[in-house]
Amino acid sequence: MTETDTRPENWTDDRMYTGLGWRSIMTRPSVLFLILVNIVPLVGAILFGWDVGFLMLLYWLETIVIGVFNIPKLLTSAGGRSGTRLWVSLVGNLFLTAFFCVHYGMFNFGHYMFLQGFFDFPPIGRDLLIALAGLTFSHAFSLVVNWFGKAEYRTALVNEQMFKPYIRVVVMHVTIIFGGIFAALGGGLVTLTLLIVLKTGADIAAHAITHGWISPKYLRRGES
Repeated sequence: MTETDTRPENWTDDRMYTGLGWRSIMTRPSVLFLILVNIVPLVGAILFGWDVGFLMLLYWLETIVIGVFNIPKLLTSAGGRSGTRLWVSLVGNLFLTAFFCVHYGMFNFGHYMFLQGFFDFPPIGRDLLIALAGLTFSHAFSLVVNWFGKAEYRTALVNEQMFKPYIRVVVMHVTIIFGGIFAALGGGLVTLTLLIVLKTGADIAAHAITHGWISPKYLRRGES
């Protein structure tokens, strides 16, 4: 069996960086859908009185969803390989996937205990499950459209993919923790709206980074 190298000619340390501008990013179907489902908590806060504890629990549950959807990505990351090397790499993918499940689970347990010390979580009910279903569908949509549909898996490196959920979770939750503490101090719907807007913005930035549309260095420079 022969093997071929399917990596693009511009394969560099920023191998997944495509250099998209923000205008292009904001019109991508997965980003538009992400914005749409992130509006659901705002509607819930306005119509059903969802408070900051509800939102924090919802966003924590979303981190679990992000980890679950990273499992098929880990298993299928090809790293530009094909032929014999691809099958060898898939064995390594299985090991790293198992390691990720254990480590990410411990990470999120500690994260849950931290959040619970600051916020009062409500019991898991119908409203929470409906909101979570919308966020879950957004991640599923991105997996199908970007990962498989645009063949991101072909050049993805499993050791890099294993850490991408942590990047997304840290960016998202540093934003919402500070926003959540501010909202818990008072301010009602205005501060809850600010929290949701901040979370959505952080989510879009992290989504763009993990899909290689921008690089972290590009984001820090603030280029457009």
